[in-house]
Amino acid sequence: MKTPQEIRQIAAWMSAAGLGALELRTPDERILLGKGGEPVAPRATPDVARRPPPGPHASAAGTTTVRAPSLGIFLRGHPGRATALAEPGMRVSKGQPVALLQIGPLLLPVPAPADGRLLAPRAAEGDAVGYGEPLFDFQQQ
Repeated sequence: MKTPQEIRQIAAWMSAAGLGALELRTPDERILLGKGGEPVAPRATPDVARRPPPGPHASAAGTTTVRAPSLGIFLRGHPGRATALAEPGMRVSKGQPVALLQIGPLLLPVPAPADGRLLAPRAAEGDAVGYGEPLFDFQQQ
């Protein structure tokens, strides 16, 4: 169970990220937070256990879909820099950060799953993405 202090911190991160509602699920608990203390009606969403796990997943024509390892705001580059970490068509090395997920003040790198070429992003800059959502396509080489 989350402590009141932990819930306040999560609510502060949620507010800083501009989220109006947030649902956290673990095997042992479920927390549903709304902006400004307003009641939040749960959305009908697929069970997280049935969603594809994060990480690379094979798709058509030898490409891989890289999915979000967490919820967050999709960023193609660091907020303090004008350039993207990687551009479509660019060759990248396994583990090289190619995007970021922003969760409040935290920036979580999204690494390349293998040596290869980054293809077009499937999420737009600044999109709020959930766990398991497609971020970009990747072609292993």
